[in-house]
Amino acid sequence: MSRVEGVLSFIYRHQPPGMKKIFYCLLLCLPYLYCREKYTPGLTTPNTGYLVIEGIINSGAGPTNIYLSRTNQFAGQGYTYENGAVVVVEGNDNSMKSLPDRGKGLYSADLPGLDNNIQYRLHITTTDGKEFLSDFATAKITPAIDTISWESENEGVRLFLNTHDEKNNTHYYQWDYVETWEINSSFRSFYKWEVNSVPPPNNNITIVAASADPSIFTCWQTDASTQILIGSSVKLSSDIINAMPIAFIPPGSEKLSVEYSILVRQFALTEDAYNFLSRIKKNTEQTGSVFDPQPSALNGNIHCKTNPAEMVIGYVSISSVEEKRIFIKATEVPAWDYKSTCMEDSIKDDSVEKKFAYGRGLLPTRIAIPGTWYMGAPKECIDCTLRGTNVKPDFWQ
Repeated sequence: MSRVEGVLSFIYRHQPPGMKKIFYCLLLCLPYLYCREKYTPGLTTPNTGYLVIEGIINSGAGPTNIYLSRTNQFAGQGYTYENGAVVVVEGNDNSMKSLPDRGKGLYSADLPGLDNNIQYRLHITTTDGKEFLSDFATAKITPAIDTISWESENEGVRLFLNTHDEKNNTHYYQWDYVETWEINSSFRSFYKWEVNSVPPPNNNITIVAASADPSIFTCWQTDASTQILIGSSVKLSSDIINAMPIAFIPPGSEKLSVEYSILVRQFALTEDAYNFLSRIKKNTEQTGSVFDPQPSALNGNIHCKTNPAEMVIGYVSISSVEEKRIFIKATEVPAWDYKSTCMEDSIKDDSVEKKFAYGRGLLPTRIAIPGTWYMGAPKECIDCTLRGTNVKPDFWQ
């Protein structure tokens, strides 16, 4: 008998009769806790990771955006962009259109003149000399987005999309979106720090009156979708997508503190592309518990010409792109309860206290008690350019 078993046996024998059953049940559970071991799978991922290709060749108006990156062997290693590659859209008529490297893994250009009667593919050459080819495919025509609507949900705002194809040719859809919202600084500063040229700690810091800077009060922030948004009408009698959930604005979010806008883009997919994205979605968003689907293979339509055995992750589709934008004002949403986390703090009109406040990064905002106290706030609560841009978007209402 081991030392642990001996101790547990002693404790069991000295329990009151009413406690022995409970203690016995706890003993039965102990092996399940005691025998848990960390499992580290054997990883065969190459040191450089697998190439990941994301994007759609746009056969209509607007840019074609292709993103190249690498998988990482371990979680927490960050995002690895594949820069410096040569990316070309090739037609089976021997036409070639280059996508210049725009940085951070983005290869982008407008490709006017793509012919819907010609098949195209993506040809990628990485800096290590490897070549990757997607299968030739014919462009699909994407129907227009009918409407984007919203409604209050759980004190937040849920956005929906409606679309349909009168010709009954699409059936498989994909969407992405870009959100933009206006933000205002929580406070205006009518004072500023004035510091003489004497090195610390002997320098003198004073607070002097100044005009509030309007260029740092109103800004805009932008964010892009990251989830895989797909839908299918194949099981319906008509090619209609009704009330497809697109995005959700959480309760009290700053996104709706003033005004919010969303630009939704719609793409037509082939059945194979839809099935590939469905597998990606399950593997990335619906795994983690014993009840979730098990990870599946991610074989797309892209292959390594240099080494056919090398795995490549991605599926290149070709379609026109349809888009639609809507705006929502905070005043349109009943009782939108946005509360800034910014707070003012007091600054005593004393040389030591002012140096302390200056060192903390506070900016003086106003006089609280003349000759005695000022009020101040953190820079990011006064200068919105620390969180966004003060350049008004061209599309803004």
